[in-house]
Amino acid sequence: MRVRTTLGLLAAALVLGVVLAATEWGGPGRARREREARLALRLRAAQVEALEIEAGELRARCERDGPAWRLVAPIEAPADAATVERILGALEALERRAVIGRAEREREGRGLEVFGFDRPRARFVVEEPGAVHAFLLGRPSAVGDSVYLLDEATEDIVAVPAHVARLVPERVEDLRDRTLLAFEPARIRRIDLQRPEGFVRLGRGEGGEWRLLQPVEARAEPAVVQALLSLLAGTRAAAFLRESPGEDAVYGFDESAVAATLSEERPESEARTLEIGGPVDDESGLRHARVRSAPGIHAVAGEVYDHLRISVDGLRDRRLLDAAPEAVRGVRVQDGERRLALRRAADGWRIVEPADAPADAARVEAFARNWLDARAERFLPPGEIAGDETPPRRLAFVLSAPTDAEPEAERTRMFEIGRPDADGLIPVRCADGTEQAAVSPLRMRGFTADPLAFASNRPLRPPPGGVHGFTVSHEGREWTVTAPEGGAPELFVDDAAQMVDPVAALHRVGLLAALPAARLVALPPDPADDFGLAEPATTVRVHGADGTAPGPTLLLGDRGPDGVYARVLGEDLVFTVDPTAAELLRRPPVADGRP
Repeated sequence: MRVRTTLGLLAAALVLGVVLAATEWGGPGRARREREARLALRLRAAQVEALEIEAGELRARCERDGPAWRLVAPIEAPADAATVERILGALEALERRAVIGRAEREREGRGLEVFGFDRPRARFVVEEPGAVHAFLLGRPSAVGDSVYLLDEATEDIVAVPAHVARLVPERVEDLRDRTLLAFEPARIRRIDLQRPEGFVRLGRGEGGEWRLLQPVEARAEPAVVQALLSLLAGTRAAAFLRESPGEDAVYGFDESAVAATLSEERPESEARTLEIGGPVDDESGLRHARVRSAPGIHAVAGEVYDHLRISVDGLRDRRLLDAAPEAVRGVRVQDGERRLALRRAADGWRIVEPADAPADAARVEAFARNWLDARAERFLPPGEIAGDETPPRRLAFVLSAPTDAEPEAERTRMFEIGRPDADGLIPVRCADGTEQAAVSPLRMRGFTADPLAFASNRPLRPPPGGVHGFTVSHEGREWTVTAPEGGAPELFVDDAAQMVDPVAALHRVGLLAALPAARLVALPPDPADDFGLAEPATTVRVHGADGTAPGPTLLLGDRGPDGVYARVLGEDLVFTVDPTAAELLRRPPVADGRP
């Protein structure tokens, strides 16, 4: 039994091997072999260690240097890796269209000159580990879009697509890497700019933010700094003028030159400096350039010189506040002797100074966004600002600034605001003295320390679960309406159950859930005028989800010219409500409609 099982397994393995072999032979493996059989050259571009090209006066040799390529002859310089890899990849992929062997040529009496190899257009030498491939490029074939290629080892001639001729560089410069500063922008921690206008230094902080360090200390515009790094990374030599140093005065490397020095975070890394001097000529727009750590003088586009002379103000972050709207935790406004403070709470924005009251979130956030969007129209020198002698106007934003150690940490940005200047712009000075700028007068839209400007016109805020009932005390009587979720409302007058008008009861519940203020009257109220709220004629206690959970209590006082004065118990805002709404709340919703 065991022998029979073993023989069966052996037979199955044999069949499987035959199937796999057939699949490999007739499937993708066959297609790969057929493709390789059509190749003109037996080389692997990824394994090539060196490439030599001879064409006319050109004699060039490139050698692989890790992931890069270097030109080692006729000069020592970095090679353009993309160009070298493109040449090798095209040679590897060349397909033969016809083969003319040595024996066939001799039999037909055709010498190498017939195919243009007495004066070859180019010679390629490709070195791989343990193998060297050398071949000549001859003349085009008489028919078809082909050119002749001679393998020096076998002396076989192969007709290959004519585009191989386009791989031959005209000059050694075509093989050179034209990048002048090779660096990774993310690694750069400092940028020094030396220009006729003076020295500029930019530094990147631990959080990745860029700051101007000299000649002023201020936030830098991130997009401008990134554009500057991209400009330097993309600066390429338009021409290689000489391979050895030259006299500074001849090439304009004097006080009119500019220099950009890039330093990485690693102390062992060498700083890279690109210097740009005088014009190459009067017409091309090119300027002389050199890399301080390497010999040679090159030509670069004049626009690079112009961009490196960007003004200090052009490098500065023109935002007054570098924060997102959701990071604003508080706002403080001072206008002369009046002060206002607003604070974001769990249930929305609140006024916390000069009194306590709910704030209108939309108004507060629109005011904050107006200043978050503020941009400096121009920067001002340090010193006094217009309006310093008048009662001060100040604006402060409390911003979220979490850290790993303090997730709830905050920071404050305070500004002193002057009076309009001759151009109508508003001077603004950061209270810590770091920045001073002029902004559009539109930023003063809505600037006020009047708390009523930010108070909510719905000062009665229902409990989190909504309004599910209320208790009214009026003229010595008390009644309660309960409105449980999904159940019928009930009415109790002086603790006795009464027939309730469900429509009227639910109407009052809905009114308390979104009671609007007809007018915001005072915040805080004048002690001399209590609006009838010191001993209110009516109190309305709002119930939460379980019918007894404490909610806000509404106080209704005297009748005013535009409504009934009201206040929420424990808060300072006096407002009016529509007289009809007040009257509804003062009457119990009994079934027969009688109070």
